[in-house]
Amino acid sequence: MNSAPVFSFLAIFILIAISATNLYRAKTQSITCDEAYSYELWISQPLSRMYVAYDASNHVLQTLLSKISVAAFGVSEFTLRLPTLLAGFLYFIAVYRLSSLVFGKGGIFLLSVSVLSLNPLLLDLLSAARGYGLALAFCAWALFYMVKGPPQSPYQMLRLAILLALSVSSNVSFLFIDAGLAALFVATLLAGSKGRAVLQALAYFVIPGIVLTLIIIGGPMRNAHSTDFFFGLPSLARSSNSLVYISLVPRLTLPGIHYYYDALIRFVDFITAWFVPVTLCLSGIVLLAIKKAFLNQPQDRFLFFCAGALLFSIGASYLAHRGTGLLYPVTRTGLPWIVFFLLTCLALAKKPALRWPMLVFLLACSLWFTFELNANQYTEWSYDAGTKRIVTLLRNQHQAEPDKNWQVGVSWVLLPSLNFYKSLYHLTWLDPIDTRTGTAGLTRFILVDKDVQLVQTLGLHASYIDPVSSQVVATR
Repeated sequence: MNSAPVFSFLAIFILIAISATNLYRAKTQSITCDEAYSYELWISQPLSRMYVAYDASNHVLQTLLSKISVAAFGVSEFTLRLPTLLAGFLYFIAVYRLSSLVFGKGGIFLLSVSVLSLNPLLLDLLSAARGYGLALAFCAWALFYMVKGPPQSPYQMLRLAILLALSVSSNVSFLFIDAGLAALFVATLLAGSKGRAVLQALAYFVIPGIVLTLIIIGGPMRNAHSTDFFFGLPSLARSSNSLVYISLVPRLTLPGIHYYYDALIRFVDFITAWFVPVTLCLSGIVLLAIKKAFLNQPQDRFLFFCAGALLFSIGASYLAHRGTGLLYPVTRTGLPWIVFFLLTCLALAKKPALRWPMLVFLLACSLWFTFELNANQYTEWSYDAGTKRIVTLLRNQHQAEPDKNWQVGVSWVLLPSLNFYKSLYHLTWLDPIDTRTGTAGLTRFILVDKDVQLVQTLGLHASYIDPVSSQVVATR
């Protein structure tokens, strides 16, 4: 019996279900701190502002597309997130085609689609209005065309240059992974070729890619300083641990799992300390063993580009850290490493000696990702999950008591999202004030769970606790 149609149907069903969930999340979930901050600083401002100042919150291509979306459809959480949602559709199509190209339509194909699309952090970033999802979508399509086979025309090289340039322009955290793919692609073009191949690579790939990248992000990033890239970790080991942790222990929503928290943390430590380094070493060994003649096969090209780009990116990050102090990726900035590590594991699963360890790991990841799916919060901004509900509560209270003082003391991380809703709903009466500047004279407070000690310190009465974010609304 031919099971290919069944696996294909299941894969399409998974991707459609996830896409529908992303749409629902983009429509219903509260704006997050980073989204609101980016809107306030860049999207709501004239375009010229991007060329006189820089901040790491400006994911340039994402910012430009969100400005277009807001200009066309008005301001809302959904319109800000619309470019990311479209990127999600593109990414899922690329995952389906790449998995089908490399694995056919069997069980490993379905596993590939699942493990590359169900990671909770990945799904957060394919819904929230940040540039990570957009960068990943362009990168995934570039990878697909590279794996598909050597370019047959200058147009195909130019297409790859455009995709990689758009990826970097969407989020610079993809710079090293995209540069790795570009370097490996050029290496395959030049291996055993003559001068004409060098000229073609320069004319249709290298130069167009660099020029397009500079056109999009050159202006905004000319004002960047090393201090702008403060989000990261000073240790490669700690970086690796954070990426494993955010993938496997994002929310712990599975009933009863808290009883096994210590065991889960030990498992995460094992993955970080042993499985990840061993897998990277094995991928390097297998990579060196690939002969040029084998690179005409998609399976070998898949391993060559996935493992090669990942190792290139790690090496480049190490050199950048040693040379300039650039921090290693942490959580969301490590998205390219997470995805390419999973891609590398999938590629190694094609090797008979490594097949079963990799398949067991990937199946466990896929099942765990499925258990951790949610549609009510973004993991890294979970403290903002209830902000929209709290604003609705405040609006109802203001209707009943319009003459009272509506200066509200808030935890600092909530200021951007509250100011976003103040602008969106024209709440001129609402005056959010950072509690770090003082609490004298304030009678209302909105606090994240890390600041709830103020309830006891100031003798407050908690009138509302959000069931998802644990945000507290309190009064004197």
